[in-house]
Amino acid sequence: MSSMTSRKVRILAGVAALALLGLSALTLAAQNAATSGERWLHVSVVKQDPKGERVRVNLPMSIAESVLTSVKHERLDHGIIKIDEVKMDQVDIRKLYASLKSAKDGEYVTVESDSCDVRVAKESGFLIVKAHDRRRKDAQVFVRMPLEVVDALFSGKPDELNIVAALHVLAGRGDTELVSVKDSENTVHVWVDAKNTGD
Repeated sequence: MSSMTSRKVRILAGVAALALLGLSALTLAAQNAATSGERWLHVSVVKQDPKGERVRVNLPMSIAESVLTSVKHERLDHGIIKIDEVKMDQVDIRKLYASLKSAKDGEYVTVESDSCDVRVAKESGFLIVKAHDRRRKDAQVFVRMPLEVVDALFSGKPDELNIVAALHVLAGRGDTELVSVKDSENTVHVWVDAKNTGD
């Protein structure tokens, strides 16, 4: 065997060993999370098509945080999402949120039109957003976000959303339904609980 071939074999063996070690570490972390009562982040995406795919992601919060902090891709930079503009139509979202947070519980925005219904409310420490597309009866969005998670999202610089900080706060909470989106093509569900499966 030539020295070049031998070197390639050693490199491939090293990469394989590292991959196996990494997979073992993830498996061990998942098993430890299952027995330690750690919170799990679940994402389920189901295509409505009869032959449609079903994707389920079930990650211990510690692994979700580790994965996010290791990724740099487009707007996501190690757990921070960069946003170009935190104002929409001259509305400062952070100031609006600060006002909403300090106000009493209630329904703050209700929009009813020919095309859609939207409701934004604050209830028992949660920011609630409900939207329904009237043109497509099955198109619905439901977001129920704990206020301290929103605080964590806004904890960075004005042009950032701190996803890792939000996950860290979620890890300390009880079971929480976060997002449900349904339309004619997909159903998306995001939640946190102590189970290591999405069922």
